[in-house]
Amino acid sequence: GGEADRVAQPNLCRRAFRTAERAGVKLETWFVPEATHAFDEKPDVGFQPFQRFRFDGAATAEAQGRMQGFLKKVLLPLREKVARSDG
Repeated sequence: GGEADRVAQPNLCRRAFRTAERAGVKLETWFVPEATHAFDEKPDVGFQPFQRFRFDGAATAEAQGRMQGFLKKVLLPLREKVARSDG
């Protein structure tokens, strides 16, 4: 999420993350400086109901890379484990 997010406010998200961590959930978080909510969404031409949303191409690219890295780190080993157990 973004530090300028007014929908999923960063302070409330951090509080929820701390609660989850205290319950034993392993988390990795990343907050984008100056990014708004939905920073990865390009607005429809002529339709911007919430001017507080701004597309951020650099943050979107980084978020996509981080997500791909997470999926490779978590899902590929799981896939290999399942494949070994099936064989």
